[in-house]
Amino acid sequence: MDDEPAARYGLRRALESKYHIAEADSAEAARDALMTEKPDLVLLDVVLPGQDGLSFLKSMRDQGSMVPVLMVSALDAAKTAVDALRLGAADYLVKGFELDELRQRVANLLKLASLEQENDSLRRQLATEGQFGGMIGRSEEMRRAFEIADRVAATDSTVLILGESGTGKDLLAQEIHARSSRSGKAFVRELRGAARTLIESELFGYERGAFTGAAQLRRGKFEQAHGGTLFLDEIGDMNPVTQAKVLRALENRTIERLGGRRRFPWMCG
Repeated sequence: MDDEPAARYGLRRALESKYHIAEADSAEAARDALMTEKPDLVLLDVVLPGQDGLSFLKSMRDQGSMVPVLMVSALDAAKTAVDALRLGAADYLVKGFELDELRQRVANLLKLASLEQENDSLRRQLATEGQFGGMIGRSEEMRRAFEIADRVAATDSTVLILGESGTGKDLLAQEIHARSSRSGKAFVRELRGAARTLIESELFGYERGAFTGAAQLRRGKFEQAHGGTLFLDEIGDMNPVTQAKVLRALENRTIERLGGRRRFPWMCG
């Protein structure tokens, strides 16, 4: 995707002998092309009319698209490149590159994407055969649980894991985290057994002076897990008031520290 016809022409000529190419001159046109063409790779310029390339990349990832993106830009700025990679770009190429370098970068990214798809396929096969990470379960119920867990790992949905004590809920949660897009972020546990006031301060944190002994600000488990996964153990043992607060946090994706008046957005699995 590039707003300059000459740039799009050069990219198309460099790649069309080996790949099917779909062009777009704006974010709106690219959004339509993603739906209709279902590309294996997106070449995305940083500077575009209307919505810029970085914003478009963020919207792609927010909507769950995991298509590899190669950012192509005239801006040889480290910050722009870092921002692009942080937002989920697979690679960054500065304009003025040799065509052979472009072809090699594209080939490498497509090969990596193909290997990742094969890996996902093998993991799903293992799940159906009764193996899920370090867990093994041959019964039909366990294989079904592994299959469902493997599917939800690719989403940002809140997951409820049911099972008696000792059946491996913690292990299952860890494996879901390991297979998710959040795997590089924190996996934070909140274990059962704390008193009401303690567990609320642990979960939501507190402001300085919120209660006797609150000498300084403390960030809770929700904030610590931001971008990663928060595992709440035995939520059924929480008192109803705390359960209601947790439910509100899950629905609104915001939290409020004890003793505070400001709400903070958070995002984790």
